[in-house]
Amino acid sequence: MHMWMRKKYDDSDSSEKNEPVYLTLAVVGDATVGKTTLLYRVITGRYKGERYETVGCEQETLSVFSNHPHYDRETQLELVDTAGTERYGAFVKQTLHHVDGVLLVFNALDRGSFQSVVEKWNELVDSVNPYCVKTLVATHADVYAEQSAEKRWMDSVDMRARAKMMGCRGGFHAVSSRSGAHVEALFVETVDLVISYKQWLEKCADKEQSGGGVINIRASSRKEYHKTCVC
Repeated sequence: MHMWMRKKYDDSDSSEKNEPVYLTLAVVGDATVGKTTLLYRVITGRYKGERYETVGCEQETLSVFSNHPHYDRETQLELVDTAGTERYGAFVKQTLHHVDGVLLVFNALDRGSFQSVVEKWNELVDSVNPYCVKTLVATHADVYAEQSAEKRWMDSVDMRARAKMMGCRGGFHAVSSRSGAHVEALFVETVDLVISYKQWLEKCADKEQSGGGVINIRASSRKEYHKTCVC
């Protein structure tokens, strides 16, 4: 597990010598699948049981660190919580234009919310921001694991393969906001993957500008940057 420091962002900490990396990560999915609770867990390290409706999009900025060898700088991570109801659809769509990564979130206890991710949210993200790093995320994994075998519908589905088919470079993660299981791993791996992918895109752009030919970024990126969770 990589080291992960959690704190509020303070721009007085930055300097020209060690300028932080800036990333924006959004969570999308149906209402009540646990998007806000997931972000609250990673921001505070605590579980928030009560529910409330997200209005449009709500943002929180953290300054995080990882000891991953790909980078040794502070990362200023802007987390965007999006509403899952239709009335805020236009606002959510506009917000997705400017993000570096997206967590496609569904409730493991509700197969319909997974179908919604496949048929609605994944297509929405692809239509407005096809180059962002997507990750498929199932919440309530702890409660799901306690269910009887006939109710554990994901047991008969290759979720890693489904994530790959959906173009999720971040693969598939099953997490629990209540217990905190795999939540930190999800965000650490996502931050690392987004930074690595952005660096790769920059190299592709530099190569094209220097006369290296036209590069099909969409086709090659799906092949080279698919990653699955090892939780």
